[in-house]
Amino acid sequence: MEYTNKYVGQRIRDERNKRKLTIEELSELINITPAFLGLIERGKRGIRINKLCELADVFNMSLDDLLQRYNTECVKETSGEGIKYTYISNKSYENDRLETLNLLLRNLKDYELDFIINFVKSFKKFLSNG
Repeated sequence: MEYTNKYVGQRIRDERNKRKLTIEELSELINITPAFLGLIERGKRGIRINKLCELADVFNMSLDDLLQRYNTECVKETSGEGIKYTYISNKSYENDRLETLNLLLRNLKDYELDFIINFVKSFKKFLSNG
């Protein structure tokens, strides 16, 4: 899971930096400690889906957009300006989305998974009637 955590954490850091938010500011917005957010950004800890959804809201983007680089190969480059990560897509978009969904679902509690299953069933039924 550390492989996945690294890319999700880097994506969160990239979005936080784009918005010129400090770790303290962002952690306060999603109600976690700055130290824990730092661990997430460095890929040392995972993040629950509910917190990912909160982050997407804070960043004013969809969860899909937040995780768009989720399943990519990452090349780490070190220069005089510090460390830079370059993302290279290594799967088709459809496979990326399915892999992302699969990885997110693995960490859900039973009641969270049941909720999502029932939601998807209801949504599919709604679409077929529509």
